[in-house]
Amino acid sequence: MISEIETNYVCFSGLLLKRYPELFESLEAALERRDIPYGLITGTRDIWCRDYMPIQVAEDSFVQFKYDPRYLRYKKYRHTITDVDGVCEAMGIKPVKSKIRLDGGNVVTSGSKVIITDRIFKENPSRGKKRLVEELKELLRVERVIIIPECPGDMTGHADGLVRFPHETEPDNDTVYVSDLSCACPRYFPKLCSALTQVGLTPRPMPYDSPKKYDRIDATGTYINYLQVGKFVFYPAFGSKADAFAGRIFSKLFGSDAVPIKVGKLAKEGGVLNCISWNVFRKKRMKKINLNITESPMLDVSQSEQVKDLGMDGLLLKSQERLPFRPVDLTHSHFYQHRNILHGIWWYNVKTKALLYSQTAKSHIDSEFQAQITEETLSIKKGAEDGSWINKSDALKKGWISGRTGSYGGDWFAFVYTEQLSALPLDVRETLLKVLGGKIGNHIRHLTDPAGNILLEEKVGQ
Repeated sequence: MISEIETNYVCFSGLLLKRYPELFESLEAALERRDIPYGLITGTRDIWCRDYMPIQVAEDSFVQFKYDPRYLRYKKYRHTITDVDGVCEAMGIKPVKSKIRLDGGNVVTSGSKVIITDRIFKENPSRGKKRLVEELKELLRVERVIIIPECPGDMTGHADGLVRFPHETEPDNDTVYVSDLSCACPRYFPKLCSALTQVGLTPRPMPYDSPKKYDRIDATGTYINYLQVGKFVFYPAFGSKADAFAGRIFSKLFGSDAVPIKVGKLAKEGGVLNCISWNVFRKKRMKKINLNITESPMLDVSQSEQVKDLGMDGLLLKSQERLPFRPVDLTHSHFYQHRNILHGIWWYNVKTKALLYSQTAKSHIDSEFQAQITEETLSIKKGAEDGSWINKSDALKKGWISGRTGSYGGDWFAFVYTEQLSALPLDVRETLLKVLGGKIGNHIRHLTDPAGNILLEEKVGQ
């Protein structure tokens, strides 16, 4: 099975951008600073994509378990269940399907072994326990399936709020990190530790702090629900006094690769960073890409359903014409590999018509942009641990939108980030193309969204 340290790409539900824009902005900045490519998944009905997305067991192999948890079987929750088949089809993923009911949040892996709570048996009562474990070993391609007791009162019964594995490349790979529930759940915590020691694992407590007794929904204080992509660990900060202690522990364990992320009110909904993410391993792209190949549309954040959900309906052309590739797939860590296609980064103010353009900047948060945009009195947000970045939400309020330029097949194009489409009526789009074209000295034919859907096409000579 693909372990967390092997992953190099992370996705979030498109709904996260709408419901928690500041959190998404913090994640975006933290990922960009570490050259980790990321994307949004369209067609989702809640933000907890860890639970319903397929589990990657090998480079090109995924397993899709049945997403029908007990806690969502009440009528009032049914509308929140994502059509996983539709999402996977849109992404070009063809997973092996299993009838076993299992949420992704209840699978904690080291690569060669997984930990799952005994909620799995309640979700699949017609299957014998021994047979079920053997099926899971085969489907997940692991040597061991370790069953631990679920925490009493926890609505989801997931393992990712209880335990995590350290890097299996470390010598002491029989260690397992355990959320320290000794005070919140004094009767349960010894049972959890006992279940782990009985199978040869050594529990190592990780910080847990909540302002009240263990809550069946509230995930405040659950530091162990961090997101790991490769060597980097993005852990939640809840704005409490315990954050400082947790920070020292994460720094001791992961050094400078530990990155705090302020999660705000997210935890009140029942999950934190691991719950809202789906990290996978993707093959590194060739320096010269083949634009005829089909890529997974992980970053296609502008399909009609999602555009309407974000209040941006009516901006796409009815023809839904698009470029033969997704421009945003070439950005971030792949930018310099695709300089033959992508040529520059821009900020444009729709109020003042001011244009900032660079052919050397690697991202929109580079210092050369910070220096110029802060002159426009935009706020700067403090980075988690290493500086500042432009607050894109504040930038948009003051009229700033951003994107990139490129060329393909002899034609130039510019794309604008999806969350900023609401600032682009037709006259603004037309002016933007002219201003950008004048700056780079070339006629720009297409203005697109990040997925390549054409928002405006200008013929040569217009």
